[in-house]
Order: sequence, then C-alpha cells, then structure tokens
Amino acid sequence: RVVFFELRRDEQSRANLIYRGRDKSFLDYARREIRGNTFDEPELLDVQRGFFDDHIHDKTLFGVHFGPQYSMDEVEDNRLDFLARMKEAHFEEIGKFQLINPHFGDEYQFYVPGNDDWAFEQLKGIRKELVDIPFENHKESQAKHLEMQQHLREMADRILQVRISQHDDDTVVDSMVADECMGIRKLKDMYYDGSQGLQLSQTAII
Repeated sequence: RVVFFELRRDEQSRANLIYRGRDKSFLDYARREIRGNTFDEPELLDVQRGFFDDHIHDKTLFGVHFGPQYSMDEVEDNRLDFLARMKEAHFEEIGKFQLINPHFGDEYQFYVPGNDDWAFEQLKGIRKELVDIPFENHKESQAKHLEMQQHLREMADRILQVRISQHDDDTVVDSMVADECMGIRKLKDMYYDGSQGLQLSQTAII
C-alpha cells in the first residue's frame, strides 16, 4: 500500500519550493494524475508508465544545465549541454562549470599555515623550479609537475575554499593575505581562529 502526504512548513508546500521553474512540470503531472491519498501499488503502474513515456522520454533533457551565466549570444536558451561539449572535446569549458551563479560571489582558496609551517613557501619553490625547466625537457618537467601535485595534496587539509560577495571591496581579501601562489592565498594568522574558523565580516561571506 502506498500513502501520499504533503510536507508543509509555515503553510507553504515544500514541493512548491523544490520543483520550480522548468522542474515544475514534474509536480504538475503528479498532482494531475494522482488523485487521492492511498493506493495499492499496482494502481500506480499506469501513472508511472505515463510519467516515463511522456516526461522522461520526450520532455527531459539529460546533461543540460540552464543558467544566466551562459550568454544568449553564445549558447541557445542560456544552456550548457555537457554531452554536446564532450562530443566536441570542449573539456576546458566543462571544467569551468559552476553550479552556483557567479552573481553570488567569487571563490577564493586560503591556506591556513600551522606552527612552524613552510609548506606554502615550499610550493612556491617547487613552482619556480618547474617554470625554470627548459620547455623541451619533458621528462624533468613531468617529474617536477608530479612533485608539485603531490605537495598540493599534502597541503589540501589546510586549504579553505570560500565564496566572497562581489559587493565587497577587493581590500577585504587583500588585507587578509600574506602571500599568493597559483591562486592559493596564504592567510595571515590573525584571520583564522582554531575554534571559530575564518575571521571575516558577515557581509563578505556567502
């Protein structure tokens, strides 16, 4: 036996909050086809079949993300079609995908140094050594690149990734940083607390 009930909070349907925009058609279909609260499972077979035949088969796009960050001039209907981009080998474009709209702020990575911690300086040294390797020396370059990747993995536990509002002045971030390398910013000690975490104004954190 299958029992349907609607979750509500403050007199608002939770389903209405979840299924919005292009997804609202799924909710509309369910409310239109399911009449009543209690069913035997075989009674829902036709509803399930209709759902897959009508919505999933004909009206659902797979691997497509819609968002205002995709310009109408470049991408039809503000969409990013992952499958089409993969077929065209546009992997760099796929790699730049962000689920959260950039309107909500920019992402920053901060390295929080520990006591007597020189890992950040070592990263800068490894990167300089990599840059100084002649272009034609592929074997040495590859070995140094692997060394750098391993070092970054060892630093990962002390790297914070946060999103900071675009409305805040750049000095909000600049004043917190002691050094920078490869997009990772070494955080000054005064801006991190072991119990409270990153010390930043509430207006800047998303």
